[in-house]
Amino acid sequence: MALDPSAARVAVVGVGGLGGALARGLLRSGLPASRITLCDVSAEKLGTVAGASGMRVTSDASEAARHADVVVVAVKPGDVAAAVDKVSVATTAEMVVVSAAAGVTLEALRLALGARGLLARAMPNVNVAVGASVTALCSEVGEGPEALAAAEWVFGHVGQTVRLPDEKLMDAATALAASGPAWLALVLEALMDGGVLAGLPRGVSVELALAMAQGTARHLLEGHVHPAALKDMVMSPGGTTAAGLEVLEARGVRGALMAAVEAGTQRARALRKT
Repeated sequence: MALDPSAARVAVVGVGGLGGALARGLLRSGLPASRITLCDVSAEKLGTVAGASGMRVTSDASEAARHADVVVVAVKPGDVAAAVDKVSVATTAEMVVVSAAAGVTLEALRLALGARGLLARAMPNVNVAVGASVTALCSEVGEGPEALAAAEWVFGHVGQTVRLPDEKLMDAATALAASGPAWLALVLEALMDGGVLAGLPRGVSVELALAMAQGTARHLLEGHVHPAALKDMVMSPGGTTAAGLEVLEARGVRGALMAAVEAGTQRARALRKT
């Protein structure tokens, strides 16, 4: 049976950085507090996230699952199996369990969950905190669309979602989309420092860099423009852009960023094997 968004209930197991941000995002986007259950072993975290919102709170994952149609497990990778095992006590055939932990495979999740319930994996990024995440999703082969549709519905409240055709691609998606914000932040920080080096006041340099990055991303997305085409739009013969690009190419910036994604992918694969 397909999930009914008008009545679906969500439980978030683990309300640290990711789980807490997801819960706040669900509430902020209009999901009624009465349809959200939070679970954590820390009463302090539960109190901080739930506040006076009216969201249900519990320290028992099986209790949380009893009040949910979709359970998002947002604990640390090493704690996922134990959390899913507790959720399994209350799992029904139509319940969807979504793991947001890096490196925990669908096979491992199924082993912990048992035969009942539908499974999906999600890999959001830090931008879930401001409702601007991009979340990679995958589900078990042959499971049907229900698990992915439910995961899309949940994480669509805090940004965009992308379906992966194969779980094997999750390692690369983790590197690019989940680790990527840190690499992009480093690039932006360097550009801001470059502005200061060239004489701009720090505040002005920060404002210019952030607005430039936001506008460029919007141009690429909304204009359906390839990055190379946008580069050519800006780059005039013998101009400032060409001078800067010559330095970037000479110092291997393009190759370094490509290698960073590959290194992140390999690291994700290594973590998955341990």
